[in-house]
Amino acid sequence: MTVRGKLEEMLVKNGMFESQAKEVIDLSIPVINELAGGYEVTFDAPAKDYPPVLYGWWFQTIKPIALKWIIENKPNAWFRAMFEETQA
Repeated sequence: MTVRGKLEEMLVKNGMFESQAKEVIDLSIPVINELAGGYEVTFDAPAKDYPPVLYGWWFQTIKPIALKWIIENKPNAWFRAMFEETQA
């Protein structure tokens, strides 16, 4: 599995279809690379090439992008709540 595949899988596990997850990751890649400074993440590298902690950080970056995509494309999706922040 690649880095991209693992990130897509994380979205799918939160309710998205694979095609939707691919669209969200396409939108997320430039944001993640921008946040990485001068480093470019290799999304086609094996997932094991990056430590697990990075996937948690990346997912927190991807969640608001996914929510924006959901609001614009599938506002009534049952999985929308999976991407909304809960207030304590």
